[in-house]
Amino acid sequence: MDSDIKILVVKYITGQASEKEADWLKAWMKESPENEAYFAELYETWHNTLITGHQINTDKAYAEFLSRTGQTAGPAGSTAAGITQLWRRIAAAAAIVLCISAGFYYFTRPAGNESEFTVVNVIKGSRKQLLLPDGSKVWINAGSTLKYEKDFGQTSRTVYLNGEAYFDIAPGLKKIPFMVKTKDFIIRDIGTIFNIKAYSEMPVFEATVLEGEVSVEGKFNQKAKLAKVFLKRRQVLKIDIGQQSGNVAATVQSKPIEADVPVRIQQLNPETEDQYIGWKDGLLAFHESTFEQIAQDIERRYNVQVIFENEDLKDFKYSGSFRSVNDVTTVLEIIKKTTPINYSISGNKIIIKGNN
Repeated sequence: MDSDIKILVVKYITGQASEKEADWLKAWMKESPENEAYFAELYETWHNTLITGHQINTDKAYAEFLSRTGQTAGPAGSTAAGITQLWRRIAAAAAIVLCISAGFYYFTRPAGNESEFTVVNVIKGSRKQLLLPDGSKVWINAGSTLKYEKDFGQTSRTVYLNGEAYFDIAPGLKKIPFMVKTKDFIIRDIGTIFNIKAYSEMPVFEATVLEGEVSVEGKFNQKAKLAKVFLKRRQVLKIDIGQQSGNVAATVQSKPIEADVPVRIQQLNPETEDQYIGWKDGLLAFHESTFEQIAQDIERRYNVQVIFENEDLKDFKYSGSFRSVNDVTTVLEIIKKTTPINYSISGNKIIIKGNN
């Protein structure tokens, strides 16, 4: 790897690159998967090793940086020495900012005080758009809860999600990573726009990347080993948490991971895109979805309870979409025309029956 590129990557990750340098590096990253992987690796290095708690560990970060890039500390004037100087200057500047922020953080509240969190609950039958303090935009789906600290953006940009949300991350603040924590996984933003579906009551986790890149970290097997998957632009990660399998279909930094649950990475196609992100625009979309999966979305969208009279009815599959349909009866009538089912409604309960 060219030494100038190594230095430029570090400058960009830490917010020191000029606009011209940033544009050049973005074009360079798009040239090959290897370039993207290299950038993602250094990004992780910066955020995982530089900041320990609320302090900067410059020596540790620099040693890790050299290790990741296959270098050793060199004499004055060498490439490694040049990177050393740049790295330490950036780390020192970041230390001042973070130490000031950390002091304010500990002065204003004790860690873990729930009253210092902003909690956004979105009831079934509704959706909500939110602007976070750092300028990031979030669309929150029905039946979801999003929580973040009230000093969000000062020492942390972490949100806690139970449900589904679409994130459009604001540029800047590269020294403080944006992370989404769910019940089973941690999603770290390396890019711009992505969707996370992680309802605690559902045995399925989904991450969809529209722009940029994210990493997803969690336990993919019963041996309590943490693994990490990188998702690139227009990729979808699906994890069937509730199933056990020997399938391995994901990679960590181009190496297979050992997974006890089905893990799949697939490309996001234009014809199926609405299935993953259409909800934020009022669209209810399905592609080869089982009736049981459809029923879960219907329950959240229309604040109803769907009861199947027969378990076999859950396995019927359906593809289609509904835009801005406010009446659940309209949805059921259209499904009824193409699926051998019938239904009855009593209050907010919908009974699905066989069409005998």
